[in-house]
Amino acid sequence: MRCYICDGPLNWLRRQAVAMNDGRQQLSDLISVIYDAAVDQSLWENAIERVAHFVDGVGAGLFCKDVDAQYGLILHSFGIVRPLPVALIRHPFAAEHFLAEIEQPIATADLIPYNELVATGLYQEWARPLGLIDFVSAVLDKSATSVVMFGVFRHERNGFVDDETRHRMRLIAPHIRRAVLIARMFDLRIAEAATFADAAMRRLTRHCERFLRPLGRATQPSAPRELQYR
Repeated sequence: MRCYICDGPLNWLRRQAVAMNDGRQQLSDLISVIYDAAVDQSLWENAIERVAHFVDGVGAGLFCKDVDAQYGLILHSFGIVRPLPVALIRHPFAAEHFLAEIEQPIATADLIPYNELVATGLYQEWARPLGLIDFVSAVLDKSATSVVMFGVFRHERNGFVDDETRHRMRLIAPHIRRAVLIARMFDLRIAEAATFADAAMRRLTRHCERFLRPLGRATQPSAPRELQYR
């Protein structure tokens, strides 16, 4: 005999299970895209676009900042109009995004109250015309000279960074970090291989020169065979 009283909770549980499976599949697919970009630099923009949508933002990028010179650049991005204002890197509250612990999500509200943010020239002249109201970031790597960070811009329609946003950044940031480190190692190996090939070619050239030098003019190309016997 069917229990109609139980149908409601059971259907709710089924919907929850389907939603959880869909979420896991979405995250798994996104992680695969990120690691594909680690070995193919042309795929980074697509990967960052997917991450921006996953975190619920309108734009995102990989940022690298020089520690001493206060110099920054965008390594890869999606939905960001370039060039970015210099103040975005040098402004005290913006620069603090680069000081966070590795993989720890940091929102603008963690660094400056919103009423103070909207009073800044950076917000009034750049963020406000674009409809941007928040930014969430995660530091991926630090060295003595530079910091690499991933960040997502939030539009008015996305709302402010909330617990769900932070949760999604915590899920995806470790994979972006590993992908960046893999890409760096991959590029280093390509550079090492190119250096090795160049050194090998130079050695081969020197050996050939030492072998051919005693032959003097005899090293000039011979005439074609059919011309030699005319």
